[in-house]
Amino acid sequence: MKSYRNKIFLMIVFLSTSQFGTNLLDTENSLDNLDKDYNSYIKEIEEGPCNIPIVTEPISQREFLDKYAFTSPVIFRFSEQITSKNKLFQEKCQLENLKTYYGDKYVTVSSANTYSYKRYSMKLNDYLDQHIIPLSKKNVRPELKYGNETWYFFGENNFTEWKSLFDLYQKPNYWLPKHTHAYSFGIAAFYTGVPFHFHGPVFAETMVGRKRWFLYEPNQAPYFDPDKSTLHWFLEEYPKLPPNKKPYECILGPLEVIYFPDKWMHATLNVDNVVFISTFLSP
Repeated sequence: MKSYRNKIFLMIVFLSTSQFGTNLLDTENSLDNLDKDYNSYIKEIEEGPCNIPIVTEPISQREFLDKYAFTSPVIFRFSEQITSKNKLFQEKCQLENLKTYYGDKYVTVSSANTYSYKRYSMKLNDYLDQHIIPLSKKNVRPELKYGNETWYFFGENNFTEWKSLFDLYQKPNYWLPKHTHAYSFGIAAFYTGVPFHFHGPVFAETMVGRKRWFLYEPNQAPYFDPDKSTLHWFLEEYPKLPPNKKPYECILGPLEVIYFPDKWMHATLNVDNVVFISTFLSP
């Protein structure tokens, strides 16, 4: 990831539902045509293990630096009393509120493969109305499409347009020496995600819905097709992994934070429609 010095840089990430259709029962790529029944797949997606260290009480900055900052991912799963500092931000992140206050803003839509290269612009309202709000797990089943057929908004947004929202956010209390931070805000549909990739150290917090994370130490990623979706990888490759090749993984819920160090390979799979924010750290 590019470094940004002495400023807050806004990157907006919205994963769209181009990998969904309204009637997939006759589509050869539908989950209905795989070996197991649909409900079995849903359970596997939504009830995964968690083998990442979890911190439930605040720790000191020194402990963060010694235990996690450079060597290990960690999840901060604090009490409601502690996470209440972002309750107002969370409220403003509800989809209807985003439509009301930011729906007329244009965002850039990029393809959701590992090396994104396609893009176009659309209004946030159009994105939410067409690809997020109408969707229900009861009547829409995901297709196994390639990442370049699934779209997301990433960056190229004017920070001043979103200032009133981001001024409400209180980022995690921990930091890295000689690093500045940059926000990345996202809205994503259920069962979409970003395939394996890496960048600098980051805190990622979920505001609405649940997000599943898969992580590997630098240079340890499993086989994956950079042009296929995370859902595709999860259904095709994940079951083949021997125990010693399984990833670090966990499902994060609202107001939970994950941190991982520089260059850790990671992929995401959204369990629900989600709203989330990341704080990237750059030297």
